[in-house]
Amino acid sequence: MPAYPLGPEHSAARSTGLAPFAGAPLDAPNQFLPNPRIALLPPLTRKAKAAEVALARALIDDITMGLCAMRTVSVVAPHTASCLRNEPDWLDHLERNKVQYILDARSTPEGLLLQLVFLPSDTMIWAARYALHVAVLPDQRREIARAVTVQLAQELERNEVFYADYVRNARAYHLYLRGLDRLKAVTLADSLWAREAFLQALEEHKDFAPALSGLSRTFTMEWLLRGRDDQALLQAAENAACEAIRQNPLSPLGHRERGVARLYQGGVEESVEALSTSVSLGPHYADAIYSLADSLVHASRPLEGLATIERALALNFIPPDTYLWSAAGACFFLERYEEAIDFVQRMKVSAPAARLAAAAWGMLDNVQEAAAERRRVLQLNPDFDLETWLAAIPIKERWQKDMYRTGLKKAGF
Repeated sequence: MPAYPLGPEHSAARSTGLAPFAGAPLDAPNQFLPNPRIALLPPLTRKAKAAEVALARALIDDITMGLCAMRTVSVVAPHTASCLRNEPDWLDHLERNKVQYILDARSTPEGLLLQLVFLPSDTMIWAARYALHVAVLPDQRREIARAVTVQLAQELERNEVFYADYVRNARAYHLYLRGLDRLKAVTLADSLWAREAFLQALEEHKDFAPALSGLSRTFTMEWLLRGRDDQALLQAAENAACEAIRQNPLSPLGHRERGVARLYQGGVEESVEALSTSVSLGPHYADAIYSLADSLVHASRPLEGLATIERALALNFIPPDTYLWSAAGACFFLERYEEAIDFVQRMKVSAPAARLAAAAWGMLDNVQEAAAERRRVLQLNPDFDLETWLAAIPIKERWQKDMYRTGLKKAGF
């Protein structure tokens, strides 16, 4: 494995008192179950009528019993699946009992939303929406069962070797999950914390491709959040991503991280190509779709980028901040400044996108709001320099940098 950790300047996580994961609880021995396991969870409700919810629950139970005839998977019984839905630590229960797939159902006024997720990598592999009509319920039941069966068969074939990787070292997988959870927050501290977890996972299992992909992401996130042109971080990100691809070329994870790293290195077209590969390998992998959208914006194709991020938002409809940030960027370059600001304001932690908000308020000639965002930028990065930062942004066509420059100068930079 290449040497991914950088010098002391980039090893803050090791010197911030971050406690190692010594003695983390591990439940299961390293052994294989006869078949991979799937749990079909009863629907969560979103303003659906009681009768529709009951119908959706019964439909999922019936499909569960039908899938029990499959010889290639083990199906969690409906009673257990129903109990798990109400448990606050239901994911821990699934992990301890070696459940690799879940069919997550949500009952909405528009119908039944289904998402098939491969839990070890938190990857959505299929999603569909069904309007439940009494007259066609038998056809819908057959269609859903067939779709789930086909998707499972394809994924089992693709993931058979790689699932062995997940269960080979339970401690490495546990550390990987800890890092993955911290990556959900868009902050430098969380990225450094996650890096430490991924590095410890790789000490346990040096060829663990998901941890390599996660490690790559921590480097690109640090580069982005520090707002400076540090090529060593990006090279470390690409090294880790390429190693992840070498270990598992059929996983969308490594291709996604390589595409992100290449984007910030200035290889915009290579980035779009790598991310397109990731999406083709995981067509419902919302994070890869979001990253492709971001690269399309940087490739001076903001309209395509906005359409793509909307596709990711449809799959991940309670989105991470990064999705909203990307949508804001697409709107900014389409001169839809109010929409850009609205996306930034929807972020739970919007400080990392303060530059973009400042530029949008500047383009709207709102001096007061632009100045407030400028102060937030300088609080996060007191050494921020406009021209240095613009030179580091990987944008294909000059008009985009000119727009950003104009907006930020109007904001007082």
